Amino acid sequence: LDRRAASFALQIRGWQVFALAHLFRFQSFLFDLSAPWSSIFKPDILNILGLGLVAAAFCWGRAATSRRLALYLLAAAAIVVLFSPASSSWSWPALLPSRLEAYLRPVGNLGVFTLFPWIAFVFVGAYVGEFLASDRRPTDERGFHLTLVLAGIVIAGAGAVGSYLPAPFAPSEFWTTSLSFFLIRVGVMTMALAAAWLWMQRPSSGRWSPLVLFGRHSLFVYWVHVALAYGAFSAPLHRALPLGWSMVAFAILTLLMLGLTMWWNERGSGNREWAIGN
Repeated sequence: LDRRAASFALQIRGWQVFALAHLFRFQSFLFDLSAPWSSIFKPDILNILGLGLVAAAFCWGRAATSRRLALYLLAAAAIVVLFSPASSSWSWPALLPSRLEAYLRPVGNLGVFTLFPWIAFVFVGAYVGEFLASDRRPTDERGFHLTLVLAGIVIAGAGAVGSYLPAPFAPSEFWTTSLSFFLIRVGVMTMALAAAWLWMQRPSSGRWSPLVLFGRHSLFVYWVHVALAYGAFSAPLHRALPLGWSMVAFAILTLLMLGLTMWWNERGSGNREWAIGN
């Protein structure tokens, strides 16, 4: 595919994730008899991720050069992050229905995640992903990931230092709308990419790995574990267990999800083999 065609395919995938987000909320509504029907439209991480994929894919498709890549992705992320603290004081979002306003900023308990600033992580991820997917000689891999580590240290360090400085434009909350929090998170995740690469260089990396299995089926894991941990299935246990039994329940849930994910993986492998055979 050329860049525009690939961009369009990625945008379709983003809309698929956005649609799945509403299907997920509908499932949650069915399993929670006390939830109002409007909770189906509650923005959660899948909603924001889906819209982020659409927006980042659209911008990436128009960034054929390194300069445009930085402009369309990094500059867009910077604008979102810098405007995030001020979003709570804007007057025009109040003209929107509350469920739509919750996409832009927190409105009571009508939303969990908002476009400001969370969509910016998708733009930065697309920017870093462009370099991860680029062609390199095998001998250059170590140097490339060392560069990721150094970049992550610098970015996270800048965020840590900035947390002691006043907000540049509007007061912010450190754990949600602050530039410092955003930079620290981006820096740590950038270093984590290099750590994951290093982990996969070990001699036994070709063996079966639960971590790799969970990663390859992360949407399935998210979908099922949220229903089990927060839904009606475990409602009698919510806020009812001491710490020790909570850890036991966590271990049981993890093992259960591992078994379910193994089944899901084998099911997908069987479907692919059937498709290839036909």
